[in-house]
Amino acid sequence: MRDPPRNRFGPACMLAIGMLLTVAAYRPALSGPFVLDDIVDIAHNPALTTLWPPTVPMREGGRLPHRPLPYYSFALNRAVHGLDPWGYHAVNLAIHLANGCLLAWLTTAAARRASARPHAPHAAWLGAATGAVWLVHPLCTQAVAYVYQRMEIMAALAILATLCCFERGLRSPRRWGWWGAAGVASGLGMACKETAVVAPVLVLLYDGLLVARPWRVPRRRLAVHGLLFATWIVLGIVVWDQHRVRGYAEFEGSALPPIGYLLNQPAVILHYLRLAAWPAGLCFDHHWQPAGSALAVLPACAVVAAAAAATAVAAWRGRAWAFLPAASFTLLAPTSSVMPVVDLCAEHRMYLPLATVVAGAAIAVHRLAGLRTLAVASACVAGALTAATAERCRLYGSREALWRDCIAKAPANPRAWECLGQAALDAGDRSAAEAAIGEALRLDPGHAPALLLMGNVLRDRDPDAAIGWFRRALAARPRDVATLNNLGALLGMRGDPRAESLVREALRLDPRNVEAHSNLANLALARGSVEEAREWFARAHALDPADPVAARNLAAVGGRVSAAEDRPPAPGRPER
Repeated sequence: MRDPPRNRFGPACMLAIGMLLTVAAYRPALSGPFVLDDIVDIAHNPALTTLWPPTVPMREGGRLPHRPLPYYSFALNRAVHGLDPWGYHAVNLAIHLANGCLLAWLTTAAARRASARPHAPHAAWLGAATGAVWLVHPLCTQAVAYVYQRMEIMAALAILATLCCFERGLRSPRRWGWWGAAGVASGLGMACKETAVVAPVLVLLYDGLLVARPWRVPRRRLAVHGLLFATWIVLGIVVWDQHRVRGYAEFEGSALPPIGYLLNQPAVILHYLRLAAWPAGLCFDHHWQPAGSALAVLPACAVVAAAAAATAVAAWRGRAWAFLPAASFTLLAPTSSVMPVVDLCAEHRMYLPLATVVAGAAIAVHRLAGLRTLAVASACVAGALTAATAERCRLYGSREALWRDCIAKAPANPRAWECLGQAALDAGDRSAAEAAIGEALRLDPGHAPALLLMGNVLRDRDPDAAIGWFRRALAARPRDVATLNNLGALLGMRGDPRAESLVREALRLDPRNVEAHSNLANLALARGSVEEAREWFARAHALDPADPVAARNLAAVGGRVSAAEDRPPAPGRPER
């Protein structure tokens, strides 16, 4: 089927309209609150108040393993926007739009490579259609609307930039400048998230299947690939440092060994593909359960294994079409292979792999029905997906709505019930909070965050019961800083001599924890050591000058804080 005459403005208009639709679709989420890991690692992370030295926000504060560049971007957000979530959401959306532009450009270049026609008129349309549809697809919402997953979209930005710089270097007289930029982008990606480990592999696939096919890569380009694979050194340093500082919570508590995790992933991958084709049933926290027997995983394993084998054979023979499925498998490999992450299924992992699915669908429509049909179909699909994404983003405007939607789709999820209880507690509805937390504990009696939260609910009303809940939470998670702090603070109010050892252990685990400093100050006051208390309060205030409680406490013991009030220090606050 013949292509229509070349139109250099049509594809650009399609992509621009897709970007405008994306902004409109994500508008409800821009005012949404922090949720889940956003709360502890962004809103309650005092290390993000420091911009210099950059190692402070990159390595310290919070509970989860740090990915240096995303955490520093959170610190920049904190400096500009404070704790207003709008600015954080806006940055995520801007990164997503940039990713869409890079994807459109890369798809255009790849289509020209595959067709061996440098000015093929269909290539730009394929790129624009892929970029526009991918931008508005609701499967991207978790990665974009959930602030903490900025690390996912920043890693995707680095991967796409690496591929684009490599492709640009192939056509530029300043090729080593572009290839050096590809190396820089790959190295930066390694400091964003471990999934960027696949960037050098994707460039090698691109070169061997689309540029020098079949696998006739010139020797002069082997140095480029060597440079890209050398960026794994950056990743090695980041992983070593994070493992030494705090470990990786993603692997703590996983009930599956590597082989068991691998056998359960084919069903998850097929679920991802179903959501890509028909995005109904999206869920913030799927609470995916492992298969009950080996026979249950066989059908999905057979399907995925057959697809992987066909892709491997086609790639070995240098077939250009093999690039898309090979790239998809490669992108999913870090989280859908043998690394036993606690959560078997998470939609944000499909963020960049979704692009390969969308590109493949655009190519299929073009091959079967022509370019005009592709343009019309892309416009219709983008419109429908925009409505679905906007509806999804409305849930991100309310923590309660988000968790109730999650419970409706995964009613046996204790984390969803626990987070719903936290949302109710923050709204001042203690009875609703206690009911939701009770349901979480009914589903999982050892769910440590729910045990901690139940202690916080009962802290003022029934301190003895709260202490019992905190002890149970500490038994379930002995190194949890919040539990150590809360139990230590409550025991300290009752004059228990074991309180200080608990709080000091919290401070050892998290040296920048403001609550631990304040709790030690209150314990010092209880002993009559005012000077020691002043020193601890001063340290707490220095760690987070924006914390009004820390400022008030320092003023109460004679510290130099403006607008000091003559009132006693506040007791230790419950920490999440």
